[in-house]
Amino acid sequence: MNRRHYIALSGSVALTGCTGDPSGIISNDSEGTDLVPDSGPEPTETTFEGTGSGLHEITVENDGMTFFRIDTEEPITVSLVNSDNDSPLDLGVDFPRAFTRTAVDTTSEEYALEIEAEDSIDWSITVEDQPIYSEDDVGEATFPIEFSGSSENVFGPFNLDGFHQPRLRTNVEMNLVFANQEGETIQTISADYLQNEDIKGSFVNLDTINISEVCWVWCPLNSLFTAGILEDSQEVSYEVEITEPDN
Repeated sequence: MNRRHYIALSGSVALTGCTGDPSGIISNDSEGTDLVPDSGPEPTETTFEGTGSGLHEITVENDGMTFFRIDTEEPITVSLVNSDNDSPLDLGVDFPRAFTRTAVDTTSEEYALEIEAEDSIDWSITVEDQPIYSEDDVGEATFPIEFSGSSENVFGPFNLDGFHQPRLRTNVEMNLVFANQEGETIQTISADYLQNEDIKGSFVNLDTINISEVCWVWCPLNSLFTAGILEDSQEVSYEVEITEPDN
């Protein structure tokens, strides 16, 4: 299957995990624990662990999105190369702390996973190959949908139907990217930390979304901006609410 304009890759930030299990599929901690729906297909998960540089082969078989979890305490370079060796995807981990989960542009084919790291650096990489879930698999969303995190992450899937109000409280600049199950962006809404100081202290309303399908919510972070506004010992923090419109 050929996928179009997937959500892009992003740099990494602090990993501590997140809370919340909004619609019954994903609940993360620092180990990346996943829950799947009570019925329907299950994702395929493959974990690679190593020290220093390495090369591994992986096969993406499902038609849904592909997520990567990278856990390392030092900077490493991770590249994903397809069988034609076309334009490797750089999953660069440019902070000595990893993201929880990021979405990656893939098609259903074989890839090489290239890791470049100093000989003493330990790392763990988990690939989540997501299937396509039906509305019955996911079930109706219960509002408000609530989730939070301290790193880049992907939440869902959620079965939305119509207009909804996202609300955010955070100490960094970030986007909420709503994507369909094939990874195509449905709508992106932004939170400008510099222009809205209130966002770090209380929830603020973001742009209204209008989505009527099963979707994922990706929370990418601007790693350069994040590094500039946080102290070394300070962690990223964000909380998201998605509510139904007032009647």
